[in-house]
Amino acid sequence: MQRRQFLLRCGCASLAPLTLADCGGSDNTPHCTTLDLRVGGPERPVLRYARLQRLPGEPLMTLAPPGLQPRATRTQTRQALAALVQITDLHIIEADTPARLPFARQYEWAIPEQAPARLGYKFIGSFRAHEALGMHVLNAMVERINALARRSPVTGRPLDCVVSTGDNSDSRGWHELQQYLRLLGGGKVHPHAADQAHAGLQSQRTDIPDAIQQAFWHPDPPAAGRSLDRWKTQWGYPEYPGLLDAAMRPFEAPGLAVPWYSGFGNHDGIDLGIYEAGSGPARLMAHFATGEAFPVGVRPGVQPLQFIQAVEALAPDAPLQPVLDMLLTVPITASPERRSFTRAEFAQAHLDLPSRAGPPGHGYTPQHVAQDRLYFSFMLAPGVKGLMLDTTCLRGGEEGWLDGAQRDWLLAELTAAHASYFDSTDGARLVRTDHADQLCVVFSHHSSRSMHNAGGRDPQGRPYLDIDPQTGAGYPHPQLRAGVDYINGDALVALLHRFPNVVAWVNGHTHANRITLHGAPAGRPQSGFWEINTASHIDFPQQARVLELADNGDGTLSLFSVLLDHSDPADVPPPGESAQRLPPRALAALALELSANDQRSRASEDRSGAAHDRNVEMLLRRPFPR
Repeated sequence: MQRRQFLLRCGCASLAPLTLADCGGSDNTPHCTTLDLRVGGPERPVLRYARLQRLPGEPLMTLAPPGLQPRATRTQTRQALAALVQITDLHIIEADTPARLPFARQYEWAIPEQAPARLGYKFIGSFRAHEALGMHVLNAMVERINALARRSPVTGRPLDCVVSTGDNSDSRGWHELQQYLRLLGGGKVHPHAADQAHAGLQSQRTDIPDAIQQAFWHPDPPAAGRSLDRWKTQWGYPEYPGLLDAAMRPFEAPGLAVPWYSGFGNHDGIDLGIYEAGSGPARLMAHFATGEAFPVGVRPGVQPLQFIQAVEALAPDAPLQPVLDMLLTVPITASPERRSFTRAEFAQAHLDLPSRAGPPGHGYTPQHVAQDRLYFSFMLAPGVKGLMLDTTCLRGGEEGWLDGAQRDWLLAELTAAHASYFDSTDGARLVRTDHADQLCVVFSHHSSRSMHNAGGRDPQGRPYLDIDPQTGAGYPHPQLRAGVDYINGDALVALLHRFPNVVAWVNGHTHANRITLHGAPAGRPQSGFWEINTASHIDFPQQARVLELADNGDGTLSLFSVLLDHSDPADVPPPGESAQRLPPRALAALALELSANDQRSRASEDRSGAAHDRNVEMLLRRPFPR
C-alpha cells in the first residue's frame, strides 16, 4: 500500500512561540513538545559543521486506512484510554571502555567498496564525537518526560508509563547498564567506570601517535607539538576546552516520575549488537574489557582491512595472540565494572534497583531470571495490555527474530486478551473464548523490516558473521545449526493480524522515525494495526515519542504520536566557550548538535522521517463493541 493513499491532512491550532527552556512540569508552565517547536539540523549529507536551528512546531497530521473517513465531531466525544512515552536505542556508553574498539573509526575510508557489505560495519561505526555525553542526553529526556507526567500533549491524560524498547547499553558493559538504570530510576550517575579523567581517543595523550589523534575530534585545543584533528580542519568542528572533564563529572539524576518498563535489544545481548559469544570480535573485546590496555590502532605495516578480516574470521578455539600482535595499545586504568553482563543479570539488575517510580523489576520477576527469558506482559492502562517481546538473537546478527517458545507465549497472551480471534492467517474461522476483550500494544526492539535473522543466518541460510580472510566470502560457523523454530518480521505481522485487538506495534533498532499501516486483510476490517518505529538517543534527531490512545465514541480509535526533543538550540554553548562549568542541560544540547553533524557515511540519511512519521493521529476501527 502506498502511503499517499491514506494520508489525510488536518489543521491544528496555532500556538504561541515558546522555547524549551520555558517548558516545565508545574501546572503554571507550558509542557513543550514538537507541536510547539522543533529542533532542526543541517541537511544530509553534512559537508560542514552547522549549528542547530529552532523550527516552528509541527501540527498533527491525520492518517487513516482506506475507506475510514475521520469525523470532525470525534474531538467532542473522545475518551482517553492510555498515554505513554517510548524511548529507544539509548546506547549508554562508558567512553573509556576498551571493549568497544572505537579506534576503527579512523579506518572508515580505508575499507574498499568491493569488501563484503557487513565486513567491518560495526567496527567502523563504533565512535561518535558526542559519545561521552550520552548519559546527559538521557537525563535531559527524563526531565522533559517528567514535565509531561501530569498532562499528555493531546488528550491531557496523565502519563501511564514510559517504555524503553532496548539497546539501553552500547557495549553490553555492566557499568553502562548500571548508569542506564540510575538515569531512569534516579540517583548518582558516574559517567566514568574508574572515576577519573577521560583517557580515550579524544584526550590529549602524548603516547597516542599524532596521526591517530588527527582522526578523532578533540574538544580541547591541540597540545604543544600536535596538529589540529581532521574533524576541525576538514569539517569545521569547534573547540570546547574542558568538555571531557565536564562530561566525566558525576551528577545527580532525578529519575522518571512515572512507572517504566524496560526492553532488551541486540546491543544489550551480544557484542556490538552483532557478534555472538565465541566469535572473534567477542573474544577480542572480552580480552580488553576489564584490562589495562586500550587499543588505539593497528601497528605500522598492518592493513586495517587485514586486521578486520582476521578478527571476524577467528575461530572460537584459535589463539588470540596473532590478532593482539596487530594492535597498538596504550595503558588505561582498569575497572571490573566494564565486564559484560548476561540476560539473567540484566533482569536481576532491574529487580535490585532502588527506583523513584515502579513497578518493582520494571517488567522482570525472579522467574525471568531463573528461566533466562526477557519477554513479559503488563497492564499499560485499565483495559489496555502491553506485550514486551525479546527479538534479540544471541547466535549473532544485528537483525531480530522470534523463536518458537516466545511465539507460543505471545499466542497465549493475545488469546487471553480476546473474546474472539482468527484461527489462522487466512482468517478461515473465528474462534470464540471466555476471555474479556482488551486492547493490545506490542513492544519490541526490532521492527518488522529488521527481523530477518534465522538463528545467526540471513534469509538465504548464510552465516552473518564469518568471513573468509582470503576471499571475503562467507563460510559456515560450527556453532550454528539449521532447523531452528522461529518466525521473522513478515510472519509476526501475519500473526498479529489474527488478533483484532492489537492496535499498535511499537519498536526501535533503525534509529529512524517511521510509521507504517499494516492494513486489515480482506474480510477482517477490524484487524489492522499501526507499526511505530522511533529514532534513537545516540544519532540525530535523538527523540522520544509520546503515544496516546483514545476511543472516539464513534466506532473508531485514535492513536496520537507526538515527538519530544530533549534540548533547545539556545542551550548549546557558543563555540570556543570553556565547558568546565557547563550544567548537564548544556552538555545534552551540545551532544544533540554534535550528533546532527556526524560525518559518518552511513549516517548521511535523515533519520527524522517524513511529516507522516512524526506528529500524527492514526485512526483505526474499534475492534470490539462498546
